[in-house]
Amino acid sequence: MDVIYCWSKGARFAEVIEMTDIFEGSIIRLSRRLDEFLNQEKRKRFKEMRKKQVLPYTSSRKGYARLENDMEKIEELKGSSGPNSSTPSFKDNILSKLFRPEQGGCVRELGFGVTPSSLEIISQNKGRVAELEEELTAVKEK
Repeated sequence: MDVIYCWSKGARFAEVIEMTDIFEGSIIRLSRRLDEFLNQEKRKRFKEMRKKQVLPYTSSRKGYARLENDMEKIEELKGSSGPNSSTPSFKDNILSKLFRPEQGGCVRELGFGVTPSSLEIISQNKGRVAELEEELTAVKEK
């Protein structure tokens, strides 16, 4: 018990070893080996997780090569969409093609709370409103 108390109070390793008999020293060595083994397993697990990442973590900095690559993709997508194309849906816009899909049903560029289903309802309502306005102007002209 004295060994554990001294160890917890920050005694040097050599002092703790002098206080222990052979059995306690082997327990300390065993605990250190177990700690090293667990750290190795943790490193392996995190290494596998890093391999699965689509975009590497860069501490809020992309790096020039990735930024240049993204800018080239944007230019290609701008050229392919054409200037006279109608308003693209949120699934077909440039940012959605450039970056991976949003998680949790969010829609990029439209802020918090906008989901794909609510956006589709709004676009359907706009189409219906446009039809009703055309009917109203036709009735007024008669």
